[in-house]
Amino acid sequence: MTLRQIGDRLRLAWKAPARNQDGTSENVDLEEARILRRVIEIPAAPPVTPEEPSSETEAPSQTEAPSQTEAPSQTEAPSQTEAPSQTEAPPPAPRPPPFQSEAVAVALVESVNLGDVKVHEEPIDPSWIGKRVEYALVYVNGKGRESPLSEVVRIDPAAALAPPLAPKAEAGDGFVALSWSAPPQGTASLAFSVHRRLEDAEAYPEAPLNPEPLSAAGFEDKTAVFGARSCYVVAAVLPGSGSSISSVPSEEVCITPEDRFAPETPSGLVAVPSSDAILLSWSEVDAPDRKGYRVYRGASSAGPFELLAEVAETTYSDEGAASGEAYFYAVTAIDDAPGTNESPKSELAEARRSP
Repeated sequence: MTLRQIGDRLRLAWKAPARNQDGTSENVDLEEARILRRVIEIPAAPPVTPEEPSSETEAPSQTEAPSQTEAPSQTEAPSQTEAPSQTEAPPPAPRPPPFQSEAVAVALVESVNLGDVKVHEEPIDPSWIGKRVEYALVYVNGKGRESPLSEVVRIDPAAALAPPLAPKAEAGDGFVALSWSAPPQGTASLAFSVHRRLEDAEAYPEAPLNPEPLSAAGFEDKTAVFGARSCYVVAAVLPGSGSSISSVPSEEVCITPEDRFAPETPSGLVAVPSSDAILLSWSEVDAPDRKGYRVYRGASSAGPFELLAEVAETTYSDEGAASGEAYFYAVTAIDDAPGTNESPKSELAEARRSP
């Protein structure tokens, strides 16, 4: 089960059982889930027990030990009543009573399908702020038999957080860059979470894109699906709560990111003439969407340049070069985007085929 505060409401979510109590999966009979809740004072932290001073530091050194002639006589020894007593350990902090002894049933949720994800929401009573709210479930079958009590989940509600302003989205080279402004009356130490849904999804997933709350008002979605419409919302998160206490989501922003970013320009182009061809080689361009390279040739450094070939490797053999003629070469890198982005031409390499 999960328990979150979203704005001024508590949201309990769970998955319906898929097995009987004995572990079998046949004839599982589900009818409804009874939701139990209790509100208690937040238990006090256990008192810190002072550490006993080290005996090594208290023991007198051998040079400081009194001689036998200086040792006090038995009549001078302190009585047992005068000996300092050991520090007593503080009493343990009182524990709350068992959950079921104080919990009350607050809702019955129909739940007949195995493994279904169910949700129960309710508004936060102002009297709960500063206290602890706990929930648990009991499933009831068609014969009225009850399951054992589920795990108990708990939260310490806080005053509702204001949502951030609507984010802005911009396509980057392999990512979508998001930026937003904190709520005008928000807490200075707010954190944030980012949620995304694709065009065919009806709702936003509960889990954010960022594994940890963000301290800055910006995020790069490097898992964005280019060419598909994606929508984003941002929520303010109370620091120290993980993502369990958050605002309602911001207004959404939608974008269909397109890859219009070319790979880097190849470097290190070398042209080596031989009697059979002019051999070209260059350094590989490191880009995840790189498709290959285009090789260009011109009769002068000013061009024009004709496209000789499109290759996947970082070498090319120009066997069509005329013997004794000088040529100028350049290469570009291309990606696999639908429109094929091409880098600028590399620095030129000149060569003359051997006669």
